Amino acid sequence: MRKKSSSLIRSILFIGLAALALSGCRKQDNEVVSNRPDAEAIEEDEDSVAEADILKEAEEGDSTVSSGTAGGGEEAGGDALEGTGISDNTVREVRPVGEARLEDFQYALNYIDKQGNRTASVDYSKIRYTPQKRDFSKEADHKIAKTIEERAVNDEEKRIRLVRSDNGATIDMRVYTNPETKLIDKIIATEYGSIGRIVTGYYYDNASLAYAYRYEDNIYGLSRKEGMENGGKRCYFNNGFMAECYLTENGKNDSYLAKSYADLDPSIQKEYDNLEKDLLNRAYINYDTVKDIPGTARIYGYASDEQGGTLKNTHVVISSKANKYEKETDTNGDGYFEFIVPINRLDWYNLEFSYDDYLPSEIDDIYIRPGTISYCTGVAYLSPEGKEVHDRETYLLDMTKQSPDKLSDGQYEVVLSYDQSEANLLPFTVNLDTGAMASSASQIINVDKNSKYRYFLTDQRGGRSDNTMTYEMSLSEAVVKVYNRNGLVASFQVPIGSAGVVWEVFDIEGSEIVPVDNYYFDVGKEVFFQ
Repeated sequence: MRKKSSSLIRSILFIGLAALALSGCRKQDNEVVSNRPDAEAIEEDEDSVAEADILKEAEEGDSTVSSGTAGGGEEAGGDALEGTGISDNTVREVRPVGEARLEDFQYALNYIDKQGNRTASVDYSKIRYTPQKRDFSKEADHKIAKTIEERAVNDEEKRIRLVRSDNGATIDMRVYTNPETKLIDKIIATEYGSIGRIVTGYYYDNASLAYAYRYEDNIYGLSRKEGMENGGKRCYFNNGFMAECYLTENGKNDSYLAKSYADLDPSIQKEYDNLEKDLLNRAYINYDTVKDIPGTARIYGYASDEQGGTLKNTHVVISSKANKYEKETDTNGDGYFEFIVPINRLDWYNLEFSYDDYLPSEIDDIYIRPGTISYCTGVAYLSPEGKEVHDRETYLLDMTKQSPDKLSDGQYEVVLSYDQSEANLLPFTVNLDTGAMASSASQIINVDKNSKYRYFLTDQRGGRSDNTMTYEMSLSEAVVKVYNRNGLVASFQVPIGSAGVVWEVFDIEGSEIVPVDNYYFDVGKEVFFQ
């Protein structure tokens, strides 16, 4: 892979501004991960489905009498739920039936052929599942969350991006399926709103909702602990009804207990009922929706000539030898291409580019690991023989090149490079457990099986001046590279033609690098631009 030029970026940016929708190292349509319609109760995917403090509180429980507020309720409008076989007027009082699909390359290919480039949808606007009659003799099992969490350690994991059909909001769901029972153990749903996210975890025991937690999060994912302490919910279900629920405000727990339901004020009863209905209905709709959707990812990028001009009709072939897979496409008028591919545990994807009599170009060894939704390959440069001016640069994911000898086992070095004449950029690496932040162009991160980090790149000039629709970061040619002691682990190129001041680049989950590639312009100053 060769180094990209600013002339290409400017030419692409011009096209993008004219179209008002170009997203260079991202999908070329109107799907964005922020600035979508505000959703009432949006849910977020979490890297770690149940954090240690949440599980500890869940196991210990709390018996304070409740007087708090509860979210939820029905929402108006919407389309029929896709892929579930449930009609709009169907109301069920039982849990979903049916095994979830385990990873299967051919099944995923068939799904992609049928689905095309459309994003799967989910619809919460209808009540399709209702709680069972309360049995006041049944008590909450405070250990169930920990039991399911421990069981899910060996589960097959997939991450799915959906869109709400009723309001257009984007939702990421992380799904954990037991490979023996083929039943889903837990789903962590992430729905992105313009001012933040709402994180909801659903835990299932034999496909029956057993536990759920929900809390609000800011757009950066930095306030998980604060979210649980201020408006967080932890609710236990038993035989199809909510047996117990804890609402945390200012670090103090109030609780709803089913056995004391009759003693509650009618307005509090209604809040309890709405929360119970909302969590249970969404839990089973989510289960229905994702159980047959395979893990897939979008691989995309651009083709250019040596002068930075976009190459229309460049032929691009993607292949995977282990799976005997090959697919081809041509770049569009912006030189853009994309493929939707299955998550590939057995092999790497390879890309081959050809254009007229130009020398061919390749990008090899793209590893799409579980949890990856999209992966940008950057810009592939092609030129006639003897006309090459760009240095060939390896652009790999999970491959080794010239190891940094100063690193030890369990260490990553994250290195940022960019054109400083085009932007004033500052990276932030955030520890998602402690909220601690580090910021430098080159930084070393110590990782282990419990690591949870998120890496952001920010446009300080635009963010501090409230010019959040600036294209400076997109013009900066920014590249973020991650190394371990064996060499290059991952490389990320800033999205081209995107307005915004925050780029959410990747997560570290345990010792794995998971591409994220979210781009924001609807942000405040409270975190990165003080």
